[in-house]
Amino acid sequence: MSAKKKILEFDGRLSPKYSHELVENCIRNSHLLNFKSHALAGHHLISNNVVSKLSTSRRKQFGNKGWSINNGFNVVLLPALSEIACHYEMPCHEISTYHMEEEIVSDFYSPRTKTYDNLGNGSLALDISKLNPEDMDVVKHKKVKGYHKVVAIKLGLTLKDLNCKTKYKIYVNRLDNFSLRVLDWLSKFKLLLTPNGRIYHKKSNPCGCGKCKPTRVHFKTNSSMGKPVYDSAETKRYIDENRTEKNYYNEQEQYFIYSEKITKKGKTLKRIFRIETKFIPSKGEVKSKYWVSNRLKSVREL
Repeated sequence: MSAKKKILEFDGRLSPKYSHELVENCIRNSHLLNFKSHALAGHHLISNNVVSKLSTSRRKQFGNKGWSINNGFNVVLLPALSEIACHYEMPCHEISTYHMEEEIVSDFYSPRTKTYDNLGNGSLALDISKLNPEDMDVVKHKKVKGYHKVVAIKLGLTLKDLNCKTKYKIYVNRLDNFSLRVLDWLSKFKLLLTPNGRIYHKKSNPCGCGKCKPTRVHFKTNSSMGKPVYDSAETKRYIDENRTEKNYYNEQEQYFIYSEKITKKGKTLKRIFRIETKFIPSKGEVKSKYWVSNRLKSVREL
């Protein structure tokens, strides 16, 4: 049996499309926290910012061994809205940030959050000194900062004894375990996505985000909320029938039109949204469904 066929038999992990579609079309849509527009964001634990700047030989090894950044163990769905992150005490993946602040590195290596494990002794300088030369350049790259720099350093330590001769199952499992370790650091707020990310951690900040009254309460549990959802079939029907109303009901569903000017063509794009009722889950429901062993579950584990 060829090496390529063996890799393909290993859970189909060579296909980035598989994991991407899994996140976007299946899990995201049915996720309990998806009760508001733009409520969730997919986060790559080992980021493309890091992987794209690894040496050519490392990137070829990833492909040959059957690992991709879109592997389900390397993706987690996080709240993208601060009120959801605060209410459910989860890290917030704010859309406006790229996790590049240098304070994230100093915080991770501070005495309060040092991580003593087989990926280093918690010292930034010593961790870097242990890296293989081929994994050193990504750490020193001027665009690898903040969260990405921490991941690059710890990834380099993980890859230290892996090479092209390593069996693919060992190689991929080591990367999977590293992704889950990063997820554990995120879940416990040891590694942050933004310098102020610990405001969502109840133990570190009992007062909450400052916008919640009472503390850490932004939503009424088991109440419902209307969420706009784009309806392509209804949009086609609306245009074909030359309809003009901005708000209407059809078969007891509520719809409204959203128009956006397309400047280059001078046309108006019409899109129809329906109002979908979403129920707000309790904190206990979210904890039992999306957490395991005091950390969030990766997409692969959902």
